[in-house]
Amino acid sequence: MKQKQILSAVVITLATLLLLVAPGSAAARGPLVIDGGGQRAIEQALKQARPGDTIRVKAGTYDNGNPLEPLFIRVAGEANAPITLVGQGQPRLETVLIYRSRHFRLEGFEIAHQQSPRFFVGIEVRHSEAITLRRLKIHHLSASAIGASGEGENLLIEQSEFYELVPPRSGQDAHCFVNSSVRNVTFRDNNCFGFIGDGYHAYVTGATERLDRGRTLIEGNRITNTKGVCSENAVDIKGEQEGEIILRDNDFAGFREMQAGQCRVHATGCGYCQVLTFHQGSTGRLLIENNRFRDSDNGLRNDGMRASVRYNSFKDIHHFVVYDRSRDSVYARNQFERVAELSHPKSNY
Repeated sequence: MKQKQILSAVVITLATLLLLVAPGSAAARGPLVIDGGGQRAIEQALKQARPGDTIRVKAGTYDNGNPLEPLFIRVAGEANAPITLVGQGQPRLETVLIYRSRHFRLEGFEIAHQQSPRFFVGIEVRHSEAITLRRLKIHHLSASAIGASGEGENLLIEQSEFYELVPPRSGQDAHCFVNSSVRNVTFRDNNCFGFIGDGYHAYVTGATERLDRGRTLIEGNRITNTKGVCSENAVDIKGEQEGEIILRDNDFAGFREMQAGQCRVHATGCGYCQVLTFHQGSTGRLLIENNRFRDSDNGLRNDGMRASVRYNSFKDIHHFVVYDRSRDSVYARNQFERVAELSHPKSNY
């Protein structure tokens, strides 16, 4: 009788353990550690990951040597149990494609020295939601650092550094971040410089396309043009018809009107190349507050958004501060020091 009771207890305990680790359970296991094995080792670990798991990758190189064959990530975490891939000692990855994923975090990696005459992106986020990219160092690419596209939302990019992004030929662009239609993007506390293109770029695929990207927050960044007359804007957003754009507590410096003839490689082109530009049918809400504009040719252009521009500092602006064609903008309590002209002749403000 006693033996039967013991056997029953063992069966119950085993059944309970199986239930706790059953597929689909959000209970996190202990961190999985990867030490070597290249890109394939990371991909295999991600295939087995379930909600709440953390995969730690030790310092080293996990780069397969071909930027056109990215580390492929397709995972599904949960809101209270995301899947996390975190680097220790900033291991170096190949390019990365995050595809149809949700509730996933990528932290603490380096992507560097990736060159190809063909199109690629350092990290591409496609058709994904609730993705966090944090503490990344992406540099010396012939492409943009991070790109987002498709039917996605809730993308956070923060505490990262992007620099030396130079396309393989003139007339192409390499941005720190580029977005098409992903909604609710936060770009926060990043350092972006040395790009031939824009710091933050949001585009449309046709002249008549208009988008609602939800809430775009660009906050606490340092975006600097160190490529002189060969680069473009700090922020260039096109076709924002319904959404809200907030720029707060950023530092912008060094932006020049393009002089393509002086450049070995230059961006597509940007007219006056204002620090900030909102155009091609952008009519949503725009808040620009507590930013610093320094040592640049022109300040901002707004073609039609309902803008509130307040508490900003404009210092050493060599041509004009504002080119605003909207009828609904409000400017208040901005500071100006050593600016050539407050407004473009065709500006409504």
